[in-house]
Amino acid sequence: MGSWSDVDAWYTTLFEPQSRAKSIVLVKAQEIAKRFSGRVDRIAAVYRFVEQNIRYLGIEFGVGAYKPRPAESTLAQGQGDCKDMTALMVALLRELGIEAFPALVRPSDQGVFLPEHPSPGQFGHVLLYIPHPTGDYWLDATAGLGTVDSIPQQLRGQLSLIVDGEGGRLLRVPNARPDDHKLVENRSYALNMTGGGEVLSNIQLTGDLAGLSRQKLLNSDRIANESFLSAPGYLLGRGFIPDQVSIEDLEQPTDPLHVSTRLQHRDLVAVRLDGSLVISTDLDVFTNGLVSAPGVGPIVETPRTIIRSVTFRPPAGYRFNWEPIEIDLPGAIDLRVTEERQSDQTTITTQLTFALRPKSRSRIPDILRAFARAQAEFRRELVISPGEDFSPIRFLSSIAAERPDDPRVLMHLGRVLLMEQQPRESLIVLRRAIELAGDVPEVWALTAAAHIQLGELDQAVALLQKVTQSSYSDPRLYMTLAFLYTELGQPMDALDTLSAGRDKYPENTRIHLEWINALGRLGKVQIAADAMEKLADQFPEDHEIQKRWARLVLQSGQAEQAENILRRLMLVRPQDAELLNNLAWLLREDAERRAEGIEFARRAVHLAPQMGEAWDTLAELYFLDGQMEDALMAIDRAVELGTNQNDHYELRREKILRAQ
Repeated sequence: MGSWSDVDAWYTTLFEPQSRAKSIVLVKAQEIAKRFSGRVDRIAAVYRFVEQNIRYLGIEFGVGAYKPRPAESTLAQGQGDCKDMTALMVALLRELGIEAFPALVRPSDQGVFLPEHPSPGQFGHVLLYIPHPTGDYWLDATAGLGTVDSIPQQLRGQLSLIVDGEGGRLLRVPNARPDDHKLVENRSYALNMTGGGEVLSNIQLTGDLAGLSRQKLLNSDRIANESFLSAPGYLLGRGFIPDQVSIEDLEQPTDPLHVSTRLQHRDLVAVRLDGSLVISTDLDVFTNGLVSAPGVGPIVETPRTIIRSVTFRPPAGYRFNWEPIEIDLPGAIDLRVTEERQSDQTTITTQLTFALRPKSRSRIPDILRAFARAQAEFRRELVISPGEDFSPIRFLSSIAAERPDDPRVLMHLGRVLLMEQQPRESLIVLRRAIELAGDVPEVWALTAAAHIQLGELDQAVALLQKVTQSSYSDPRLYMTLAFLYTELGQPMDALDTLSAGRDKYPENTRIHLEWINALGRLGKVQIAADAMEKLADQFPEDHEIQKRWARLVLQSGQAEQAENILRRLMLVRPQDAELLNNLAWLLREDAERRAEGIEFARRAVHLAPQMGEAWDTLAELYFLDGQMEDALMAIDRAVELGTNQNDHYELRREKILRAQ
């Protein structure tokens, strides 16, 4: 054709006769006129009626590819294609006094439109165009969007021919603007101390987002829709299944779509053993559910805004352990985060704007990278800590009440009861954990600890024997078991246990030292000293081992070797009060070096004035040197400190008093 005016004239001759209101169309128009008086309400009523009652049936051969069927035929048969539905809507609206026109358009997925080539063959779809003072309407009854301001994304931005019989006009279907297409969610969490509680969510969808959601929901009944929206994780993420879902304004094309959700759950946020509640923020939640259901394409290709305000109300006395969040990350994907903090709650509001519609799919990776950048900026852990009155027992008891068959929870509760010196209560909990979990060495070890607190050493020994023979073990368990054997008067069993521990943990110096002590308790002082010498050679930098070696050497009667060891240590640890005290004690019997011993003892009490052993050593040195008043003063100080050596100090005090 020579011009778009020719196309307009040609299509008008096909469309106009078929879009005249006759018979049943007139009756339907009168029915709508009685129910609705406002212009916008009438537009919405016509659109909703055709969308709901006319089944799509494509007719694309011969002249039927362009010419609609008569409006009364489409209404009577209840079926038709895009041009048939448009002709019916035009007929109804004109009868209601509203001017409306067919708009020929080529969807973006059907190739490039050439405005310099006027031809009806370039068009593959027909929309309804309605001029309106506050913004024209572009209605597609075939899409099932149910929303007057929603347009299929493949039509947005495309040139269309408005067929008005007056030469026609090439108009562009409006591009989406982020502010016109929103998801606004207000969500609130009322949390309890175990990380559970109630979550309420109210979602409002407008524009294309409302249309895409209605497209999914309109053809199903209420029960089916609520089941669909209640699918795990669909609305609330993390696999949550709402207790209650309600949909409002589903069949109101001019109104936003509202979805409300309520959930009572024991695991809304993570919880740590110290009682802290931990919230993980992640932008993935903004593209879950209703937004992402159509797929990646619509998310990044259709500009939209997602505003989400989340309020957290922790239990009374909890505190928020992070600075209020402020993020401003502009770009193709614009992220803005603000936080409003109050004493008992905080509200984090996130606005995520997809502002750019790429001209080709090659731009999508750039937008996805921008999304990843925004996601990385926002991803963090937010910790809410309990107050000073937090009770670990009450906390873990609450979790155990929620999970009575979880052995790990019971194990943690048993451990806390032990720490609070409640062994009998701990035993009840730990025995239940053993019933549930069976052979769990960690629980055996805790149960043994409860028996130890109760003085039931035989039962503790039996349990610890099982633990040390299991795959789970720890050098401390061997040392505890050896201690119990010693308390029960079984020193050889203690030695054997420590020998097994040494074999299993050859690098653990503590268990070596305990084994050597066990040798000493059995009177095998020389064997212990020899073993200590080997250990000292193996760990020359461990000064505690060197001091113990010196002590054992002294016990075995080798005073000179002990002194040599202590003096070598003095070179690297001149401020070690225990070392000074040991060396002073070693020199006490040598009258020629007693003054040096006194000096060492004085330095020891200066460095460690609360060390009773050092005051006792100083008292003995003064006594042997004939300084009775100083000796009495030193031993009185040792007695005042009230250590477990008081009986020994009292005896020395009496000896000094008798010598005065």
